[in-house]
Order: sequence, then structure tokens, then C-alpha cells
Amino acid sequence: MNAAGHYYLNSEEPQLVGQRCTGFVLQHFYEGQQITDQVNVAYLRFSEQWYRLYFECETIFWRMSEPPEAAENSGLAYGLLLNNLSGMESVVGQTVQAVAYSASESGDV
Repeated sequence: MNAAGHYYLNSEEPQLVGQRCTGFVLQHFYEGQQITDQVNVAYLRFSEQWYRLYFECETIFWRMSEPPEAAENSGLAYGLLLNNLSGMESVVGQTVQAVAYSASESGDV
């Protein structure tokens, strides 16, 4: 738990400070025709290694990952979508200066 007591780090945070981002993919969750979770999972690549960053109530998860693959959804009512933002110059190609987290009183990180 952090000093403020609002979140937990589940797993070891990768040492990313000083590394350059080489890939960025977001996984969204949709219900009907609405995206209801903008960032269900964030996939970040540094050099050739992909990392999966995701959140649950008061918890931050970092995992080493294979490259993200499109989900196989069983219907149109709800599911997962991948959005490859690796062409986004404001993220990809940038060097990590610091990693910081914040959380709300309700546990949103």
C-alpha cells in the first residue's frame, strides 16, 4: 500500500525510467455501442519487451506480456477491442521520466 493508503502494487513495477516506449496498445471494454471502460488494459512495449498494465479496485498490476492479440468476442452485446496507438508520437518514442500513481477515495487508480 502506498503512503496515502489508497492503492496496492500487485507485482514488481518494471524499471522503466530512462527507457523509450516502442509500442502502445489499449484494450477497451464495450457494451452495446458504447465503450464503457476506456482502458481495461494498457500494453506498453520498451525495446522488444511488452508489459501489461491494468487496474482493479485499489490495485495496480504490472505483468510481462506477449504482444497483444485481438480478443475473440462471442457476440455484439459486450466484449473487448484493441486500439493500436503505436503511431501516436506523444507516447511512442518518448522516454519515461518518472512513474507515478494516484487514487480516489473510492479506490479508482
